[in-house]
Amino acid sequence: MPGWYGVGTALESFIKVRGEAGKALIQQMFNESRLFRLIIDEVEKTLALVDLEISRQYADLVQDKNIRNEIFSLIEDEFKRTKTMVLNITNEEQLCVRFKRFNRKLNRRSAILHQAGLEQVKLVKQFRNRKDKKDRLDDLIPLLLSINCVSSGLGWTG
Repeated sequence: MPGWYGVGTALESFIKVRGEAGKALIQQMFNESRLFRLIIDEVEKTLALVDLEISRQYADLVQDKNIRNEIFSLIEDEFKRTKTMVLNITNEEQLCVRFKRFNRKLNRRSAILHQAGLEQVKLVKQFRNRKDKKDRLDDLIPLLLSINCVSSGLGWTG
């Protein structure tokens, strides 16, 4: 699971239970606790890496329409919720404006990463549709290279 999934729900639930005092406490923690700030910073950075169009393309590989829509809507809703909560905590209008170098690097790479993601979805589909083992092996190499390409572009190859 990505580093952001569930964070929005947790923060929203905390504020719902604690009200304005909870909201103030979260803000205080963001301002005064280096650990809490680091957590929010990392969540914010992982949110900025999300490409919902590519995610939708991957979701479209799921053949059962009901399951696909149910699960993808949960992911999409949680993404929106987490993004809203992080922006409320950081008092920003956009993700990662506080991280100038990270933002520049991501903006330079986003179009290429998007295209690589689209190609990767095609390669997964092609790999799944092959019946012959030799053909599958031939399709596996470009698929693995695309995975390496995307992870390198994101800067996370581990």
